[in-house]
Amino acid sequence: MKNTKYISFLSLALFTILFAASTFGEDATTTQAPSFETTKTWGKLDSNMQQAWLTAQKDDNMEARLDCFVRGQQYFDEGDKSFLISQGFYWMQASGNIARGYVKANDLQNIAQLPFVTKISLIVPKVKKSKSK
Repeated sequence: MKNTKYISFLSLALFTILFAASTFGEDATTTQAPSFETTKTWGKLDSNMQQAWLTAQKDDNMEARLDCFVRGQQYFDEGDKSFLISQGFYWMQASGNIARGYVKANDLQNIAQLPFVTKISLIVPKVKKSKSK
């Protein structure tokens, strides 16, 4: 019985020492989540959307509106629509598995992390070319 208590005490003491040593000097404010660009979900953005997000971040304008198409794995139902809206997507319309709307730059990662979202493409307006005389 004494040996069991002694072993339990040593195990607890060792755990406490190792835990204290591993956290010594850590500051909770310096521990950061990986940046969006280094996550798997970054690959769901087309290159135009990636550039728009990086520009918004650089300009410290994460409230920037990014008009986009969101592609899903299958046709969007009301549940999918609700999930998108709850994560910051402003729903405009959908056809099949493609929804059109916009998102603020700071909510883009939330949308990309949804498991049923496969691609997010920035809507780039076409520039009309003027006719030369």
